[in-house]
Amino acid sequence: MSKCQYIIEGRLYNKETDLVSKILTLTAVFDLSAEIEKTENGYLIEIEADKEKLLGFEPELFKKLASLMEIRLYTKKEPKLPKKSVTNDNKPFKICARLLRQDKIIAIKGNNGFHLVCSASKSKAVRALRALISQPDKPLTIMYKDIRKARHFVLLSSKEEALLTSDTKPFVVARLRNLHRLEKAKYKHKLTPLINTLNQRITLSLPHNGLYERLFNEIEFPLVSIDANIDNYRDNLEYILESDEEIQAPNKREVLQVVYGKTQSIEPKIEIKEKAFEVCLDYEKSTIGNFKFKPFNLLFTDTEIKKLHKSWNKNRAKENSLLYLFDAITSLSGELHQKSFINQSVMLAEDKHEACEEHLFDYKIIDNEIEIEINLQNSKLNYLSSTLTNTIATIITQIAKEQDLDVHLSGELFDYKNLSELTIEKLEDEDIKAILS
Repeated sequence: MSKCQYIIEGRLYNKETDLVSKILTLTAVFDLSAEIEKTENGYLIEIEADKEKLLGFEPELFKKLASLMEIRLYTKKEPKLPKKSVTNDNKPFKICARLLRQDKIIAIKGNNGFHLVCSASKSKAVRALRALISQPDKPLTIMYKDIRKARHFVLLSSKEEALLTSDTKPFVVARLRNLHRLEKAKYKHKLTPLINTLNQRITLSLPHNGLYERLFNEIEFPLVSIDANIDNYRDNLEYILESDEEIQAPNKREVLQVVYGKTQSIEPKIEIKEKAFEVCLDYEKSTIGNFKFKPFNLLFTDTEIKKLHKSWNKNRAKENSLLYLFDAITSLSGELHQKSFINQSVMLAEDKHEACEEHLFDYKIIDNEIEIEINLQNSKLNYLSSTLTNTIATIITQIAKEQDLDVHLSGELFDYKNLSELTIEKLEDEDIKAILS
């Protein structure tokens, strides 16, 4: 199916003629979908159909128009189709490089579909991509040409570098460097702040197939690259770069991060380990061993905080996911008013985290349910985040100590690096082995 526009200008033979209804009657005969708009000098007819139907319809359309009006202009405008490349020619890669420098969006074929791609150093390009995919805040995935380029802008440990350059070509979550002013002048093509408006973390990768490698031979800047169904975006793409040959790339590309020296998947596979105490902190539910959390009770000591968030406990009265506590603390601090994706509050809390060993909480276990009370005495996000993180890590450690077993930590909330590291540190201080997956 494709859309075609017919631009017609002229003068009706009979001013009383309802040309719109006449044309709609004709399109109904051919079973076509049509929209007709009156313009200053004529009409704009938009038809959505396959080519075979259009071949039979177009002569009848012209015949009908000629019988009703004096035609001065009759043109057909087909939608612009993005060009496609062939792999034995460098010209498509040069064209794509030029388009990317002009803040345009292209698509590149991967092994499991297509990726939408734009320059990661151009705010205009990233803003246009965000508008296209309707994701105003979610951090975007970045691709660098090689490790040397990535090192200029990202803090990478030897283990993170080894992951990036491994055969599986995973995505790795790392932190951006705070560049010195001399480095800012030295290094061109810095990431636009629009890549991640929440904190300093980015997800990055290196080229994972020949198309990307050849494109990087023509460009000097990093790219935004995200999976997409390009059928939804074809009209907004300037070019589709693909190959008639089989794409050579890893089938499964994980998103990994190094936490406390251990490699952790962002999409953890929860495997029950023998003789291990299971702690699972997922977005939907949170459990520590056989214990579940009761609906949380936040104790506000500041009048203004109490007034602002009086409804929070009421609205979340039946929820027992720790995610909602992160939602609460970012809202309490005034940092978060509306979420655009599920772990936005966790990322904000992580960025503001500071070490805090104050035990401003209490908990008790009744009938296998953990009841937590947290006293919040300050509305600053770094204080709230630190209090919550310390609370969770301490409760896990104290309960695990009673079990006298290795601890298996899993679930999406352990993507929160400060929570993972603090929990592992507290467990190891008690000579408890922590397994993170």
